[in-house]
Amino acid sequence: MVVSVMKFIPKLEDTTILLFQIVKTAELLENKPKKTLEEMHSLD
Repeated sequence: MVVSVMKFIPKLEDTTILLFQIVKTAELLENKPKKTLEEMHSLD
Protein backbone atom coordinates (compact mmCIF):
# COMPACT_ATOMS: atom_id res chain seq x y z
CA MET A 1 0.00 0.00 0.00
CA VAL A 2 2.71 2.48 1.03
CA VAL A 3 4.79 1.59 -2.03
CA SER A 4 1.95 2.42 -4.43
CA VAL A 5 1.47 5.80 -2.71
CA MET A 6 5.20 6.57 -3.03
CA LYS A 7 5.03 5.74 -6.75
CA PHE A 8 2.01 8.02 -7.18
CA ILE A 9 3.47 11.13 -5.49
CA PRO A 10 6.14 11.96 -8.13
CA LYS A 11 3.52 11.60 -10.87
CA LEU A 12 1.30 14.06 -9.00
CA GLU A 13 4.17 16.57 -8.84
CA ASP A 14 4.83 16.19 -12.58
CA THR A 15 1.16 16.84 -13.31
CA THR A 16 1.17 19.94 -11.11
CA ILE A 17 4.28 21.31 -12.85
CA LEU A 18 2.74 20.56 -16.25
CA LEU A 19 -0.51 22.32 -15.32
CA PHE A 20 1.43 25.30 -13.99
CA GLN A 21 3.33 25.59 -17.28
CA ILE A 22 0.08 25.38 -19.27
CA VAL A 23 -1.47 28.14 -17.15
CA LYS A 24 1.60 30.34 -17.62
CA THR A 25 1.50 29.82 -21.40
CA ALA A 26 -2.22 30.57 -21.48
CA GLU A 27 -1.64 33.81 -19.56
CA LEU A 28 1.11 34.83 -21.98
CA LEU A 29 -1.16 34.16 -24.96
CA GLU A 30 -3.97 36.16 -23.34
CA ASN A 31 -1.70 39.10 -22.58
CA LYS A 32 -0.22 39.31 -26.09
CA PRO A 33 -3.39 40.48 -27.90
CA LYS A 34 -4.08 43.03 -25.14
CA LYS A 35 -0.60 44.50 -25.52
CA THR A 36 -0.83 44.70 -29.30
CA LEU A 37 -4.23 46.42 -29.04
CA GLU A 38 -2.81 48.95 -26.60
CA GLU A 39 0.12 49.58 -28.94
CA MET A 40 -2.27 50.16 -31.86
CA HIS A 41 -4.30 52.62 -29.78
CA SER A 42 -1.19 54.50 -28.74
CA LEU A 43 -0.17 54.81 -32.41
CA ASP A 44 -3.49 56.48 -33.33
